[in-house]
Amino acid sequence: MELFFLGTSAALVSKNRHNTSLLVKKEADLLLIDCNGACLQMLMKQGIDYENLSHIFFTHEHIDHMCAITNLVHQIWMKTCYAKSAKQEKRTKPLNIYGNSAVIKLVEKLLNLVDLPQHPDIFPIHFHDLGLEPTKAKIGSFDVEIFPVEHGHCNCSGVKIHNPKGKALVYSADTEICDAVTSRTDKQDVLVHECSELEDAHLSGHTTLSEIEANIERLNANELYIVHVPDVTEDAHARVKALAQTSGKKITIPDDGDSVLLR
Repeated sequence: MELFFLGTSAALVSKNRHNTSLLVKKEADLLLIDCNGACLQMLMKQGIDYENLSHIFFTHEHIDHMCAITNLVHQIWMKTCYAKSAKQEKRTKPLNIYGNSAVIKLVEKLLNLVDLPQHPDIFPIHFHDLGLEPTKAKIGSFDVEIFPVEHGHCNCSGVKIHNPKGKALVYSADTEICDAVTSRTDKQDVLVHECSELEDAHLSGHTTLSEIEANIERLNANELYIVHVPDVTEDAHARVKALAQTSGKKITIPDDGDSVLLR
């Protein structure tokens, strides 16, 4: 499997970072986690054919995590249905969208708002309500665990993607440091954890860099990628480098466009 960081910013984007969104690639199967405004360009820069995308998982319904879903669906339709000549095969395989009930209702509302389900030759769009309780699911070829995390009053889900040929991936989504994430993370796993505040102030429903520093052993994984970050300062990079040295772990704040092989 391979992990792509399509965006790494917190809710307020910066010059070099778009809202956090991840893509996991397993051979020809693609799983998009959340959908920022730069997904299409980032996928193309990585040489990934977004028209082959079949699975999108939304962690929660906050707009910075799903702002571009209508444009993404429209672009896939334009490229695989509308723009195809009569001699070319139009897309018929479905696009599967996963999340809790609030996510599903909002995505359906957004797509209907711009009449996408009524477009001619539109491919099937299937919605999968995964609920709010911890659950194991099959998303395409991906074996996943979905679990609730602590994001204030918003129902938000983290995800663990198992990898029989290498390291599993655990993504915290938006959350405070919590047992739901740490209990599912083994030392050999790759952990992608949010960090919405680089200063010392506590931020309800989110994690700060000071909290990551204080809980680095509790986070378990020997490989940690910090995302959902505000504009990153040199001081923040220095603190992360120092934390990696003292803990003996691989810890980094990835840039948009970075990728990691999970092996």
